[in-house]
Amino acid sequence: MANRQTQNLIVSILLLAGVLAVVSGVAGYVVSQRVGRQHLVGAAYAASGLAAFVVWLAGSLSLRFTLRAPKNQAGVTALLMAMLLRVGLPLAGVVLVTQLGSRAAGNAQVGWAARFTKAGFFGLVVVHYLVALMVETILSVRWLSQRDHFSPQPYLPLQERSQQKAGNT
Repeated sequence: MANRQTQNLIVSILLLAGVLAVVSGVAGYVVSQRVGRQHLVGAAYAASGLAAFVVWLAGSLSLRFTLRAPKNQAGVTALLMAMLLRVGLPLAGVVLVTQLGSRAAGNAQVGWAARFTKAGFFGLVVVHYLVALMVETILSVRWLSQRDHFSPQPYLPLQERSQQKAGNT
């Protein structure tokens, strides 16, 4: 079972990487056309690549926590950790690049951050994030439905469930 989960995780991470690579190329092209200035065209593609990497890293860690989540109360904690990583890492990347970009005046070592900020790094992260969220959600629902063998049952209010349990015992 664990070997199958590991294979699913690897395939899903590679699938996420492939989708984000395509999105990165398309988004880099769109941003480079929008920016238009020659010195920012390369920065548009590089910013798109960095946004894809940050979102891929967050998504991969999130998928790992989701797949390995146990079925008990600890599973809720694992899923919350996955959500924290999925949101926190891209947000931290945006804050870091934006802060470095604002301090880059005259500093050649962090001039890349200023060019990324001018190229629209925040927007690129949002685009990559939304695509990755869609892919991760589809993969997670597929995994969990296979793992837990969900059978659709009608929703029963708490009072009816307790009465049904009392009748079974």
